[in-house]
Formats: sequence, structure tokens, C-alpha cells
Amino acid sequence: MIDLSRSGTTETFCALVAAEAEAAPAGRVACWGWNTGGELGRGKDAGEAPSGQPAFVPGIEDAASLGGSCVVLADGSVKCWGEGNFLQDGGALTTPSPVTLPLPPVRRIHGASDNSICALLTTGELTCLGAGVSYGRLPDGTFGPFAPTEPTVVTIPPGSRVVDVAADLSRFALLEGGVVLSWGSWSSLGRVSSLPLDPLPMPIALSNVSSIDAAGGHVCAVANGHVSCWGQGRHPDQSPPSQPIPEPVPGISAVVQVSVASTDSGRRGCAVTDQGDVYCWGANEQGQAGDGTRKFAFFPVKVVGLSGAAVLVRAARSSTCALLESGRVECWGDNTRGALGRGNLGPFELVPAPVKLP
Repeated sequence: MIDLSRSGTTETFCALVAAEAEAAPAGRVACWGWNTGGELGRGKDAGEAPSGQPAFVPGIEDAASLGGSCVVLADGSVKCWGEGNFLQDGGALTTPSPVTLPLPPVRRIHGASDNSICALLTTGELTCLGAGVSYGRLPDGTFGPFAPTEPTVVTIPPGSRVVDVAADLSRFALLEGGVVLSWGSWSSLGRVSSLPLDPLPMPIALSNVSSIDAAGGHVCAVANGHVSCWGQGRHPDQSPPSQPIPEPVPGISAVVQVSVASTDSGRRGCAVTDQGDVYCWGANEQGQAGDGTRKFAFFPVKVVGLSGAAVLVRAARSSTCALLESGRVECWGDNTRGALGRGNLGPFELVPAPVKLP
């Protein structure tokens, strides 16, 4: 196991599985969970039924990395499936089978929750495509209706190098050196702005950033080992409902990676520390915080029951999955639509358990 992703705001997870046998195909992708928009990539004949049994996405081999329900292949080409306008003929907003994106060679991809995509090219350029003009999220200075666009190159300061990207209502480019540029919807820009919509990339009010994630208008980033969050409300009873600039999350340090999700009862987040521990906070009605309870976690709580140290965590609306150093993926929380990958659909589970990968 070498990578793990969450598809948009759904309860769909995908894992990039390395070949274990010399004759086996390298870099295959297995997905499980929701399938209302074709997120499992199993074709139109599979319908929209969820699946708790992970299965390989047909036609995907030689994959190098994941980003939502998109995959970067070893040659730099990108294939995507599920919800999103991938500029294929007909302009459909969902596709249950992988389609190839019209992009130059790509190093990293990030599929957002609003039918748009940002890609870090092998040249170091950053380009975005899909929906989003209505929020000024494609930085060409235009505003208009929610509509697909041609790939648009993001204007980055000369001499800067993009190392990662996150995309949601706003877009975020993490530069070498820890500077993050944001553009798009004002509510999650993470900086003081006089414009309700800002299509121009500018630095957020946080430095030395090493990890960033965004979902449902909520954003969290790791800076100097600590987590700060902003955007739509951190707690369901918060008023006003938006935190415009980064606010520290107390009670957790030595963080190396963060993941966020949007839920009906408020925003939530999870983080991995340099010791491989996982902490979660926020919504927990299905046990997705992982502390063995279903109580809302106003502060980070440690996930109990993992079989080993974690290297990556992905938070979804009401479930969570972690990639361990051993290569295993373990999940906990809501399983009504198969998000735990245990081969069945069932109630919530408070204790992490391995995903039954093919």
C-alpha cells in the first residue's frame, strides 16, 4: 500500500496498491464506499449502489499517486472518474468509468468537492480545470456562471516552486519554504481580504506550512508541527459561522499531516503526529473521531485501537481511514454505505479494523 485518498465530500475511499508479485500489475487502485456519482469507477453497469467490498478500478494500472477519484499514472497522464466535469465529450458531470484528462504530464493531482481539479505539472506549473468560475477560483480574473473551463494556469510568483495543492471553495498552493497562496471564495481564503471573491493568489496568514487540506469550506494546515483551521465554523453551534483567518487547534503537537471533512453536524478534522498517532476532533455521532465514544470532540482525541503507527489519515463525513507504516489500511466510523471496506454494509464501528483489499 503506498497511497490513500478520499473522494470529494462523500464516504468513498481509494487505495493505491503496489504489486506484491513480480508478474502482478503494478500500481492498481481499489475503491469502496459510496457510489452515487460513480466514485467506485466500476462502470455504468454497476449502478449507484454502495459497496463495502473493495475492488480494483478497471483499466487502472501503473498508477503512481492518488488525488480524490483521480490517479496520476507513471507516464504523467491523469485519469479520473466519479463526480466532476473532466472535459470529456458531452460535458457530463459524472462518469462511472475512468476518462483521461487533457493535461500535460502531471506530478500531483487534487480533485475538489465541487467538480473541479487542480494539477501540479512536472514542469512545476499549477493548472486548474472544471467548474468554479462563479467563485473566481480560476485565477484568470473572470467571474461567471458555474461552468466547465479549459485548463487554466495559475499565476505563481517567479522563482517559486509549488510542492502541493488543495482545492475546495478556495484553492491553495503550498510553495517550497512553507508559504501558502490562496484564491477563490472569501470565506476560506485564510487571509484578510476586502474582496468577497478573489481570483488572485496571495499568501495566507500562516507561515512555515507543511500540510494542508480543505473540504466543504473548511480548511486546516500544519505549521511548525501545530494545526490551525479556518473557513466555515469549527463547531456546529458557533456564531458567526465563519472563521476567516487561521485559528490554532489546541491539545495536539508534532503533527505531520492533516485531513478535514464537512458533516451535517459541523466540521471535523484528523491529524497524524511524528510518532504515528492519529488524533481527531469535531463531529463524532458515528464514532468517526475514533476515541471509542460518540460524543462530539471539541478538542482533539486520540484514536484508540490502531494496530500500528500511521503515516496518513483521510477524514470523511462520518468515517475515517488511516494508512499504517505496515501498509495496512484501517477504518472506523459509519459503515451504512460500506466506507469501512470490511466487505459488508452495516452500522457504525467504534474500533479501527483492516480494510479487506483485493
